[in-house]
Amino acid sequence: SAPDALRILKKKNIDLPFIVISGTIGEDVAVDMMKNGAHDYLLKNNLIRLCVAIDREMKEAHNRSQRRLAQEELKKLKDELEEKVEQRTKDLMLSQEKLMQAGRLALIGQITAGVAHEINNPLGFVKSNISRLEEYLDILSDLKKEEDVFKEVIKEDDKEKTRMFLNQIFKFEKQHDIDFLFEDYKVLLKEVNHGINRIQKIISDLMGFAHKENEIGVEINIHKILDAAIEFLSNDMKYKCQVNKEYGRIPMVKGSAHKMEQVFVNIIMNAIQSIEKNGKIFISTSFKDNKVYITIEDNGKGIAKENLEKIFEPFFTTKKAGIGTGLGLSLTYDIVRSHNGNILVESEEEKGTKFTVIIPA
Repeated sequence: SAPDALRILKKKNIDLPFIVISGTIGEDVAVDMMKNGAHDYLLKNNLIRLCVAIDREMKEAHNRSQRRLAQEELKKLKDELEEKVEQRTKDLMLSQEKLMQAGRLALIGQITAGVAHEINNPLGFVKSNISRLEEYLDILSDLKKEEDVFKEVIKEDDKEKTRMFLNQIFKFEKQHDIDFLFEDYKVLLKEVNHGINRIQKIISDLMGFAHKENEIGVEINIHKILDAAIEFLSNDMKYKCQVNKEYGRIPMVKGSAHKMEQVFVNIIMNAIQSIEKNGKIFISTSFKDNKVYITIEDNGKGIAKENLEKIFEPFFTTKKAGIGTGLGLSLTYDIVRSHNGNILVESEEEKGTKFTVIIPA
């Protein structure tokens, strides 16, 4: 029957023009079949419309087939586009991470000389103290030999010889100031330990700054990160400028500690390089409208008005060859934006520059 045939087509998901021709099916059955997918209904005693209906439904079937093909092609193109967009996004993220790492390494290269100086200072007195400790060890070794001989003399039960060796030991101790030696020994070891710890911290700071780290959803302390950045650059600013800090009450923010440290190091390094001598860098923090504001201001030579709009462009730099790569502020901008923040800059030539980093709390 027509209803059975229609059910078979629907079950097998076959799209064919389906025209019901009957002299017995009632109007209710015909309406149900039309609702279930039949395309037309004709009575046997009125077939004048049959050719027209067949022609119309063949065209409709052809159109439906073309639409399905178009939709399948569109879906294929959509899937391919999404795949390409996903791959391109991964490539861009990888490129950005490589640029960030290059920026870290470039900055480390710029401060290598200062770091070497910082390491050489404690290393120098560690070497000097070890040399003195070796001398003290030789003296104590000689004293031990004298005492070993004295022990043998005591066994001989010769009072005169015993007295003579005892006086010889006293004279040796006085000549080399053994009491001072033991006290100084402790001081020298303490200084060596302090020097080694200082070298270890410098190396740790360098490794931490160069370390690749992507975590951005943890709570971080902006003040601690600022202090770490200042400490990291302390040798570079030692003879050129001083830092004045005015920290307000601010909450923790979510982000990446290492990446935010790179932001502050880049900005402070720019400030240092803009100062010739006797300069000042002012760093302040505040909290307003659920946002943390970090301001870093210097009284250096400033930025020319025509360059202000370009400073965040990759590879743009006004510094001499070998001093800047043009990546620092570009990466700084990208990092701040990845924290859903913003960075503003104001500058006037020969008066100084002010950077304001804004991070949502």
